[in-house]
Order: sequence, then C-alpha cells, then structure tokens
Amino acid sequence: MLAYRCRHMSLPDERFLKSKDFFGEFRQLSLRSNKIRFAVAYLSQNGCDRISRDLERFLERDGKNRLDVIAGFSSYFITEPKALETLAAIKKHYSDQVDIRYYYNKAFHPKLFIFERDNEVDAIIGSSNLTWPGMSSNIEANVLLKRPMESSLSQSLMDFFNQIMRHAERDFEDELKRYSKDYDRYHTREKRSKKVGRRRVETNLPPDDYQPIDRSGSTDILRRLSSDSKMIWKISPGQHGKYFGEWIEPDGSGHIAVWWRPKKKLSDFSSEEELKNYINDNRKSWGTRWNRKGPNGGLRDPSGYVAQQLWRFYDETKEKQIVVAYSNKTIFAIGEISGKYEYIEDGKDFEHRKGVRWAIVPRIKVSDQDIIWSLGKRPTIFPVTDTAIIRKIGNIIGSAR
Repeated sequence: MLAYRCRHMSLPDERFLKSKDFFGEFRQLSLRSNKIRFAVAYLSQNGCDRISRDLERFLERDGKNRLDVIAGFSSYFITEPKALETLAAIKKHYSDQVDIRYYYNKAFHPKLFIFERDNEVDAIIGSSNLTWPGMSSNIEANVLLKRPMESSLSQSLMDFFNQIMRHAERDFEDELKRYSKDYDRYHTREKRSKKVGRRRVETNLPPDDYQPIDRSGSTDILRRLSSDSKMIWKISPGQHGKYFGEWIEPDGSGHIAVWWRPKKKLSDFSSEEELKNYINDNRKSWGTRWNRKGPNGGLRDPSGYVAQQLWRFYDETKEKQIVVAYSNKTIFAIGEISGKYEYIEDGKDFEHRKGVRWAIVPRIKVSDQDIIWSLGKRPTIFPVTDTAIIRKIGNIIGSAR
C-alpha cells in the first residue's frame, strides 16, 4: 500500500489515458474515494459487470460512501438493459448510498467519471463509454485530471454534474422495464429501415413585426417570473413552432391547444385512466396518424402517454397560470391562461383549447443550456417547477424587450 501511495503521489496533475489504462485507473481511484459520480452515454453488460464488484467494495467500505450515476438511454438502443439491471441491483442493495437517473435523449453524450475524497477531485474525461472495449481495447482517448477540491476546475466539473443530475429523470426502475421491452423488440427486427428521410417542416409563424411585442400584463408576468412564480407551464406549438401562428391574434389574444383527437370532449371523462382506456379501445379505428410506429416498433404515441398529456392540459392547467410556448430551442411567446377548457368540434388539429392572453412574443433563440435541458423534454406540455429556471427565462425575456 505504501508503494502504491508513493507511486500515486508522484503522478502529474494531468495524465493521458489510453483505453487499456482506463479500467486500472478506475479501480485504483475507487479504492481511495468516498464519492463516485459518473455520467455516461452508453453502457454495456460487460462494462458494468467488470466494475460492479469494485463499486460494491467501494460502498461496503464505508456506509457513508456515495455513488451517483446518470445513464444514457435513446431510441438507438445501444445501452444494454443488462448493464442497467446490474446498476439497479447495486442500488437495491445499497439504496441509501446510490442514486441512479437517466436521460432518454440521443443528444446526451458525456463520458465523465468523477472521484472525490477529502480535499481532492480526480476526473476521467474522454471518449470511453462504460463498455469493456471502451475500457480495454478500443482506440479511445481520455485525460485524468487531479485537482484540489477548491480549484475552479473541480468546482466547474461538480457544478456541471449537479446540473445534469438535476435535470435527469428519476423514475429509473420504471423506465428500465419499458426500455428493456423496447430494446428487445428493436433488436429482434431483421434490420432497421434505411429509407426514412428528413421531412421538411412547414411552419405557420407570425410575421417579423411580432418580434418583440409588449402586451398589457407583460410587466406583471416578468415580475412573477423573476420573483414569486413557483410553477409555469411549457407547451410545444408543434415542431419548429409550426402551429404558433394559429395560436395568436394581432391583438395578443389567442389560445393553446393539444392536437390528439379522441373524438370526444375531455370533460366527458371522469379520470385520466378512463380516458386512457377509451383511447386504447378506439385508436385502431381513428386512422394512420393514431397508429404510427416509433423507431422501436411500438406505437409512436402510446395511449398512456396521450391520456397523460390530454388530462394534464384539461385538468391541471388553470386560469391565471403562466404558459411559455417553446420548441426547438426557441421561446415563441409567454402569456397567461385566460379561459376555461373548450372543445371546438371543427378545430382540425386544435379541438382541445384554452384561451391565452399572450403578453410577450419575443421569438428568441435560447442558448442557455439549463433552459434547453428543462424545456426541451419530450412531453408536449409539462410543469416547470425549478425556480432558478423560471427566473432565467424571465431574465432573457426581459433582456430581449
């Protein structure tokens, strides 16, 4: 042990690691750390199996040692469910010491491993995913960084990890079950179609003279965003905002809408579960749009997901609440819900509506990663409850006026 300590203390602050050096360094760092955190895009069974015993020893050594993991899922289905099951088993056995979260997003692509102890931070950053080839035989390039805990680099790394951890999804075990089924369906297909082209998206946006517009109530909304707002609603006006032009009138009045059409008023249902069952029983007769397949072979919009979105729109959004129209890194408008639920029978894609008074229409491109991670999630409509994100939205809107 003394020989190891002497050798380790002689190491420089930065060191290049080839793939063959990765696993040995991971093992040695886990022996000396009291907190391990890693965020990685792809995980394989052979990779997780190889480090699982080291992680167990790390957790067994001290009941206060901590392991935080952020795993990447995506419709590419590269991450293997068996790898995730290995991590889930560790979490089950050491539940008070382990937190596992995930991103279901093909843009999630880090390979970051952080080891903390006393007043030192060690980090491995590079191209190696948590696969055995990535830690042994692939042509990979990684850097090992050693810094004091209080150094600016250590703080930046930990801040970045905390940031993505905060925005990662928490229902790991439930999503693992769904992901495993989709993974199996995907990999039993003979081959993936190569004929899917990029469809041009037709947009229907307001003219440029809408940019920006101050409406009555804009000052109040900015004040609420910067001070007392505990929750706002994000809603997507279609890919690239293609429906937003139909949501707004020249005087700033307008509405928000959801496009799914169960051919029935949402007020006719008593619960989300009843709505889900109705959609599930009838969707086959509603045409191809309701029965499109996703890349994994399953339904592109499962009945449970559609029911959740419709019911959230109908039951949870309330008058006087703030709503932000956002899509593809663009904030189109911010307003206040001004009307109750309406069912417009001839509304084409917009039968289910609620009135909105659009107060600010900036149509600004967002570069802040916190806002992009928070608003860019898959659901069409969902509540934003992170007060720091809400304040940031208020700040960039205020700056654009």
